Amino acid sequence: DLEAIHAIALVISGRESRMTAQLKYALSEVCAILPKAARENIVVVFTNTHSSLYLTFEIAAVNELVEHKVAPARQVFIENPYVLWERSKQNLDEVDLADMQEELVLAFAAAGKSLAKFCVQVTEMPQLSTKQFAEL
Repeated sequence: DLEAIHAIALVISGRESRMTAQLKYALSEVCAILPKAARENIVVVFTNTHSSLYLTFEIAAVNELVEHKVAPARQVFIENPYVLWERSKQNLDEVDLADMQEELVLAFAAAGKSLAKFCVQVTEMPQLSTKQFAEL
């Protein structure tokens, strides 16, 4: 039996320009059942973007729904390098392969750094008793 959790991870596409009705509904439902204490243990993982510079999603919309400001330290940005590889294969005969290889190495390194940040954030959060969730 799981006695405690460290975090709730919300995984959102960072390329979405706004919150869709479906995402708003899903997040509203999740937040409605979360104990208040759990809202401070939220980490937002923005996919399809490797940094806040490329983020098109409005973070304020998430903050409003979770009724808590998700601190920048608890925002993780990750571009999936496997997806980049799959997308790039169609152009193998048309581009400089050395450049592509260099970019893929950098993408894997950036993804590893983002995952390490996520792990650090999660493990440093205070544990939440699962009893709080069971009582809901």
